[in-house]
Amino acid sequence: MIGVFDSGYGGLSVFSELSKRFPDLDFTYLGDNGRAPYGSRSPEIITAYTKEALEWFFKQGAELVILACNTASSQALPKLAQTYGEKVIGVVEPVLDAINAQSDLKSVGIIATKATVRSGIYSKNLAKKGRKVIEQACPLLVPLVEEGITSGPLAETIIRSYLEPLLREGIETLVLGCTHYPFLKETIKKIAPDVAIIDASSVMPKYLQSFLNRHEGLSKKLSRSGKREFFTTDVEDDFARFVEKRLKLSIKPKRISL
Repeated sequence: MIGVFDSGYGGLSVFSELSKRFPDLDFTYLGDNGRAPYGSRSPEIITAYTKEALEWFFKQGAELVILACNTASSQALPKLAQTYGEKVIGVVEPVLDAINAQSDLKSVGIIATKATVRSGIYSKNLAKKGRKVIEQACPLLVPLVEEGITSGPLAETIIRSYLEPLLREGIETLVLGCTHYPFLKETIKKIAPDVAIIDASSVMPKYLQSFLNRHEGLSKKLSRSGKREFFTTDVEDDFARFVEKRLKLSIKPKRISL
């Protein structure tokens, strides 16, 4: 089984694409909705929460866990990689790979949580390639998605206020540096129609296929019955309603404590 973890609903954007790309693999999703959002928390708390989630997944029999959360990937994974090795992968590296594949790209905008921007994980890597990088922390976007507000006047006003400084700088590509943000993609496109968009949900399936090709031993251990399970640390009915509305799936999530 492959575990997919996020602080809340955001990782479902990644989970959905992985589920389509690998219909035979077993996936288990956990959203730590009860403690979301992670983006405004300290690196120490983010790392502690992420480690608790990883330990839960491995007790459930996970062979691999995907941190479908930029905040956890940027703040916790560098500290936990030595402990878990190839059994845990994040979403930052796949996005960086996709950006770096564009050899003629000169200007990149990054929108992300405060914690991800603070980590500098995108700006430091992209600056090495001589690219102009403009980052913008967007603390209101995760709560918007968690409340199910992904379009309409309120969402447009907030998103526009975050994007305008980047658009004035003439960015060519916009990185959605939080897995919640793909749920806002249509509204973002409306505000920035001429800017290319890269996000983890669109690049993670290809990255996972490459990862499994390189780690045949781990790949052979994965169960392949097409099973899908969902867990949350908050209200199950709220989680089920979000999944039904955004992913068009009828599920029965289970509530756990970490």
